[in-house]
Amino acid sequence: MTKLRKVFLPPWMTWFGLAVLVPMWLFVTYRVFFTEAGSSDLGTGGWVVMTLVMGIMAAVLVLMGRRKLPAYLIEEDEIEGSPEG
Repeated sequence: MTKLRKVFLPPWMTWFGLAVLVPMWLFVTYRVFFTEAGSSDLGTGGWVVMTLVMGIMAAVLVLMGRRKLPAYLIEEDEIEGSPEG
């Protein structure tokens, strides 16, 4: 019989991830709305897509850090005759 273990991110990893994502989003927003080159390269539609992608990434990081969503799953085979099984 296999045993399923859930592995979660430590809370500090959420804060470091958000500390990277937020400045990236601010930079993209600045480039799109306040520079001519960024506005022509990405446009408002591209900015919306980038915002959605970064928002989803931030939400997943927060859920993993708060132990609501596992970062990954480990399947372990139980050894017959072991004290745990």
